[in-house]
Amino acid sequence: MAKEKMNTAANKNTLRRQFRNSRRALSTAQQQANATSISQHLIRGNLLLRCKRIGVFMAADGEPDTLPIIGRLWAMNKVVGLPVIRDIGETLEFFSFDPGMNLVPGRFDIPVPPDEATYLPLLSLDLLLAPLVAFDAHGTRLGMGGGYYDRTLGPLHRALRPKLIGLAHEVQRSEAPLPRSANDVPLHAVITETGLHTFSPVRD
Repeated sequence: MAKEKMNTAANKNTLRRQFRNSRRALSTAQQQANATSISQHLIRGNLLLRCKRIGVFMAADGEPDTLPIIGRLWAMNKVVGLPVIRDIGETLEFFSFDPGMNLVPGRFDIPVPPDEATYLPLLSLDLLLAPLVAFDAHGTRLGMGGGYYDRTLGPLHRALRPKLIGLAHEVQRSEAPLPRSANDVPLHAVITETGLHTFSPVRD
């Protein structure tokens, strides 16, 4: 069993390197075009119906830029929350990111809301837009390896979790099934520059 876990971890690390290199290889122009398309697909879809509070991430390492999305959400009077990591190995906490607010450096040098931002309980979020390294046709999400989203969402019953929507470039799509452990939380859908891609519910 221990050897099997080690092999799975090694396989995930190999896949992470492969797909991170793929998204980093995109030109600045392609990155910007993809971010615009992803924002348009999100706004035009039905995902935001009845959604008031939406968790979003700040892009890093070639992830799709979420600033176009955040601007559109503000224009729609949605509440935007950004994740904050207090300590390594802990869960994510979400705080409001309001128009005109100056972000401050957080862990891993990712911008986060300042101390005066409003805390948003996880169960108050209607939708959670998440980064990923790779995804497959079954809704499996391969993250950076920290396990923050899985640790945060895993303890909640599937019916109580905010919908988990991945944002990615098409080059992050894996044609082969990705390894999934029992603790990995599956995606409801992924939005890429080509559109919204939904997955069948997965029992857990």
